[in-house]
Amino acid sequence: MTPFSKWIRSKCKDSRDGLVVSDIDYILIDHKLKRIKILEEKTSGATQIVFPQTRVTNLIRSAVMSYVSRKMEGWSYEGFFIISFDKWCPLDSKDIRVNGLKVTPSQLRRFINFEITYQDLTKKKQ
Repeated sequence: MTPFSKWIRSKCKDSRDGLVVSDIDYILIDHKLKRIKILEEKTSGATQIVFPQTRVTNLIRSAVMSYVSRKMEGWSYEGFFIISFDKWCPLDSKDIRVNGLKVTPSQLRRFINFEITYQDLTKKKQ
């Protein structure tokens, strides 16, 4: 949690009062490949987004999908992905996951760089 997010939580209304605050960690855009994906980072073993964050996430995902399909000819939206670490980052974590699928730091880097897709990660190694 950043100092600003701590300030919001201590000084502003909360969800009981109607204010839902959520951050999106990363929106990745490769302008050469014309591809977009959204990443939500979870650390310290957290693996899921929780309500009401799911509502905000669905709203943003739908808005991006709609905008890309209507306004960005030739572009593709690859999806919303939860990247989770058992510690803090690929450097200190033994368990790295993309939407629950265990990956290596190299696979994560290639996924973030749009070198491989989520579907590539899900294929069984032969």
